[in-house]
Amino acid sequence: MNSNKMKWAGRAVGSAAISMALIVSAAGLASAAGRPDAHSQHHDASGSRNSQFLFPRIGEGGLVTAVTATSVTVNRWDGKTTTYTLTPTTTFTEGHASTTATSLVVGDRINIRLARKAPTTALKINIELAELTGKVTAVVGNLITITGPQGFARTIIVSDATTYTQGGAPATLTDVTVGSAVFAEGTIDVNLTSLDALSIKIASTSHAILYHGYVTALSSTSVTLDRLNGVTEMFTITPTTTFHQGSTVLTAANLVVGDRVNVRVNSSAPTTALAIGIELATLSGRVTAVGGNAITITTNKGFSRAISVSATTTYTMGGAPANLTDVTVGSQIVAVGLIDADLTTLDATKVAIREVGHLITYRGVVGALTLNSLTLNRNDGKTTTFTITPSTIITEGAASMTAPSLAVGDTVDVEVNSANPTTALKINIVHASLAGKVSSVTGNLITITGPQGFARTIQVSDTTTYTMGGAPASLADVTVGSNIYAVGTIDTNQTTLDATAVTIKSSAGHTESVHGLVTVATLSSFTLKRSNGTTTNYTITNTTTFTEGSTVLTAAALEAGDSADVDVNSLAPTTALSVNILLAQLSGPVTAVSGNTITIRGGKGFARTINVTDSTTYTQSGAPASLTNVTVGSFITAQGTVDADLTTLDATSVTIGK
Repeated sequence: MNSNKMKWAGRAVGSAAISMALIVSAAGLASAAGRPDAHSQHHDASGSRNSQFLFPRIGEGGLVTAVTATSVTVNRWDGKTTTYTLTPTTTFTEGHASTTATSLVVGDRINIRLARKAPTTALKINIELAELTGKVTAVVGNLITITGPQGFARTIIVSDATTYTQGGAPATLTDVTVGSAVFAEGTIDVNLTSLDALSIKIASTSHAILYHGYVTALSSTSVTLDRLNGVTEMFTITPTTTFHQGSTVLTAANLVVGDRVNVRVNSSAPTTALAIGIELATLSGRVTAVGGNAITITTNKGFSRAISVSATTTYTMGGAPANLTDVTVGSQIVAVGLIDADLTTLDATKVAIREVGHLITYRGVVGALTLNSLTLNRNDGKTTTFTITPSTIITEGAASMTAPSLAVGDTVDVEVNSANPTTALKINIVHASLAGKVSSVTGNLITITGPQGFARTIQVSDTTTYTMGGAPASLADVTVGSNIYAVGTIDTNQTTLDATAVTIKSSAGHTESVHGLVTVATLSSFTLKRSNGTTTNYTITNTTTFTEGSTVLTAAALEAGDSADVDVNSLAPTTALSVNILLAQLSGPVTAVSGNTITIRGGKGFARTINVTDSTTYTQSGAPASLTNVTVGSFITAQGTVDADLTTLDATSVTIGK
């Protein structure tokens, strides 16, 4: 397929806001696109996350925040920001199709393969397409409605350009029937909620083609394009032809001779314009002067270029809103807009200011400590003293801590900015762990034999928590011969683990978890259709526990249609020990807050709606917060239940990130 086809729609979304959440977990350059079972992996990927991305990928990649001819800056899956070098030999793909560096824009989600001997030089870059997956509930005309993994109803728009495969063989729209599972790839529609599908799991007699060039002639019914390959071609404009500029919907009247545009056609009618997008120009470089509404920059090639701003120009810095006063001499900027009538100046609609420096994380053991500094014996053999400031964030796992919580001997990660490499931005106390068979329990000391035969000591306290088979337990359940896994911090004696949590493996069978959709529910049993298609009936007993997130419920709360995790014991595989009704979750940067409605840009760039109420709880950096802390540009993760409209999330909790 043409690597740029229909890309104008995706670009409109990508340049409007930066998407944050991932839906699929995969490794390296291999996209989950095309895996019919991709949706069944979502739940498994969500067990533990240290990233602002919903399902961070393994390997290098993330969200593009800046692009030049020789580099791309990426907000990585792990939350760090890195600039990678682009060379003449760097290759580009979009989905599974080859493309060029010109396809790469701010807002793209990419995977990067790096040179082994030059770990910030990109060998290959794959630009990901947006995708939706789920079970078909309706097919009406060119609209396919599906129910996604979390229970949301999602809409897929198909066209004559959409391709279909089934079992690896060509298929058609008639093969998409109610009940079938589909995986669709494409671009986000201008409504920001539907997917304009390029392919549906299953080859169209026609496909979309995108032509780029300059408008040389115009009439009410046609546009003549001087294509970039030197060919001149006239395209018919019909009443259904749509016009766009970035994310803004336009009309034919906005088109003028000299505009650089992309024209989308269908291969079955290759001279009829389906959509025309007026392309925005980009300039990037280092600021050399700011005067009034004029910014002068020096590009990477050394040319001086002029940028004109206005009252409608928007500014961002590090993903957060900014203004013209943040554009200072020496700062690096990327400006997007239209070429001025003088043909030399850019009339900027948006200016992105790049933050100075990049994040670096050091791991090591605390060798010395004061309230204002920390000396780290780094894992690379070097010793560095870092300054602790009032704004330094200190955490232990997911818990927020203070400087006095740090101790000599702690293993920590220290995050700094390369521009100020000895000032700690964040310090995280890394949990240690020990696992093995219990050989003795004396008072608050547990002795275990580890995998290699060494005896190890674990110290517990009144604050240590215990679980066995997924249920709460106590120190009394830790007996000689049982296998345990303990997590905590290394004691000052450097040999003992001070345990915060101990997991006891049950000798009477083991706990197994199954995930699926409840199809029938009574007070004494329920039927679960698992993700692999099998159906099992589970017995509910007096000891079966029910939860929804962190809320304790009863059997009466379980309903047909609920997505649930069920824990059983391997010795009684159809008796439910616990049932957790899964809360739906949405994550992304906030684009609007109005009353009790929050709009975000979701993981693939779709606009998603979140409803809040007086009972919704809020947290920010581990501390209580409120709806007033949810502002445009902030990144949030909301949990709750799918609303009756099947598209909105009724949030029980909102976590506010950066």
